[in-house]
Amino acid sequence: MRTNFDYIVLGCGGIGSGAAYWLAKHAGADVLGLEQFNLGHHNGGSQDYSRIIRLTYHDAKYTALTPHTYSAWETLERESAVRVVTNTGSVEMALKGGAHQQDIDQYAAAMDAADIPYERINGEELMSRYPQFKFEQELDVLIQDKTGIADPHKGNAAHIGMARYYGATIFDQCPVEAIKPYEGGVDVVTQKGVFSAKKLIVTAGAWVDQVLSGLGMNLYTTITQEQVTYYATPNLQEFSIGRFPIFIWH
Repeated sequence: MRTNFDYIVLGCGGIGSGAAYWLAKHAGADVLGLEQFNLGHHNGGSQDYSRIIRLTYHDAKYTALTPHTYSAWETLERESAVRVVTNTGSVEMALKGGAHQQDIDQYAAAMDAADIPYERINGEELMSRYPQFKFEQELDVLIQDKTGIADPHKGNAAHIGMARYYGATIFDQCPVEAIKPYEGGVDVVTQKGVFSAKKLIVTAGAWVDQVLSGLGMNLYTTITQEQVTYYATPNLQEFSIGRFPIFIWH
């Protein structure tokens, strides 16, 4: 069994699987991915079937990065023949004159700086376009057409599959017991043996403090458990793809 690599990716969830794929695409067999649970497990933050992918962010630095996320997913979809992203369009809205109208202002300013197109309308026009919405208050609304949903299950599996295609080694059920840095590299001690690499990429999610504490690093992160809730409706057709956007209330 090979034990020496250029790169080790620690944690193969949403971010780690993507890191393994892009590293393997450029470095081939010099990449090792380690996952403490089964691939596709339900213990972390890369589960469920939908994540919003969007160009709308209130911070100009993040907004400038967003177009590249689309091209990255398009590359993966093309190479894997797996459709991950479904376009829906988006609606960002806040009460006009309310405390969170500034959020809409910040989104608009960030997209202006990145030359990303959008529309800014009022609540009446929103309800005219999408009668599923019902509001009596005056709204400030930002619409961006190139917004969608990314399926993390498909995305993670496609990333891992293509990382292996490019030569990466991926081990699941392989918890890390210790990390031992040395001049020019690092040893990662696991239940399956000791692996060495020139570079270590840590994408451990909720376990990042536990992992980095072995390196004398203490981030003191706060881990929260988020609840994903689905609402049933007798009018499914009115909320189907192409007829209803994702929306965020500020």
